[in-house]
Amino acid sequence: MITASEPGVSPPQPRDIELVFVDLARAARLLDHTEQTTPRLSEADQQRVAARQAQTGGDTLWRTARIALRIVLERWAGPSLRQRSFITEAGGRPRLADGLPAFSHAHSGGAALIAVAPQDPIGVDLEALRPLRMSDDRRMRVEQAGQRLAPGVPLSGDETQRCLQAWVRLEAVAKASGSGIGATLTDAGVVGPREGRASAPAPQTAPLVVRDLLLAEGYFAAVAALTLPKDVSIVDFPCEAAALKRFIG
Repeated sequence: MITASEPGVSPPQPRDIELVFVDLARAARLLDHTEQTTPRLSEADQQRVAARQAQTGGDTLWRTARIALRIVLERWAGPSLRQRSFITEAGGRPRLADGLPAFSHAHSGGAALIAVAPQDPIGVDLEALRPLRMSDDRRMRVEQAGQRLAPGVPLSGDETQRCLQAWVRLEAVAKASGSGIGATLTDAGVVGPREGRASAPAPQTAPLVVRDLLLAEGYFAAVAALTLPKDVSIVDFPCEAAALKRFIG
């Protein structure tokens, strides 16, 4: 289990994996002001923001999370990343150009989670606690597949909590491998040709290490990578201007 720590202000070391938790509601005003004064979103980001706002009638969480992602990446690789478009891989995973840090991100409810690493693979996922509309059989297969990814760490809580924790493990692997959640669920026997096999083998991906993350109450998260340090802290994204300036460095 990886646990959260106090906000950090020191730039990450070259070999570190950094995890950043963003309270989107608390950081929203600061991030909006920062984007107005120092634009970081790319043209593609702006187009996606406009499309999402047209669909949802004004939801700004994706934009807020994207600005935070851009700032975290700038913390690693400098201001040359501002407004630079991401490269989209075949499976839909965004990345930076070769030689730049790898990253993974997710947002759910009122929070976002960002992971940055010196190189691939890295994957994180985040889910807010919420009711699930899922058959008992599907829920069971999700739990079994998620348990196989971290066999030494039993899923706990009620059936919804166990399913969400299993799900974020699967999503983290899907993002780290770049294969996408559909292929990962098929390989894990959750959907597709192996749907009836409760004992289907684990996904045939790189030998990824998967760990659960302990976040604020009501959130479930996991990280996947080839190796993970024994101690990886989760930094809280700054919500005040002075702290943000120190954070970016």
